Amino acid sequence: MDVRMEFLPDIPVLAMARLGVYQQTAPALWHDLWAWLRERDLADKVLGAYGFGMDHPAKNPPALCRYVASVSLLNMPSFKDTPEMFTMVIPGGRYGMLRMKGPYTQMKDLFPKLRDEWLPASAYAADWERPFLEIYVNDSKTVPESEIITDLCVPLQG
Repeated sequence: MDVRMEFLPDIPVLAMARLGVYQQTAPALWHDLWAWLRERDLADKVLGAYGFGMDHPAKNPPALCRYVASVSLLNMPSFKDTPEMFTMVIPGGRYGMLRMKGPYTQMKDLFPKLRDEWLPASAYAADWERPFLEIYVNDSKTVPESEIITDLCVPLQG
């Protein structure tokens, strides 16, 4: 695996969260987030898109796993959190990043490989206090599925 090390700053984001099996919940949640942004004329102000699961599906019932879809915005508006949409800061730090090219369905195989194969064989230890991140590098609606680029990020100690 070609994993590179990067240090990310703290990232303030607008976010939505939902319970459910990640592979089913994530696409619907992203759809709803983009619809919410378009309704408020914020879609063209998106600087970055970040997703992450808050629960380990092997340790929690998949139906109760929480997924977060979030975006950073140019000139983040002042915003009062609601049950639907809230602000948060994705914690920065060192991450091991694997660039994934192709359909999002690969994530269900690649994240476990990063966690269970690459991480134990590396000289690094996971920082379990921070989420494993998905950074959406390009827009899946504007490129063929084979050209979608997503950085899969393992939070590392140190």
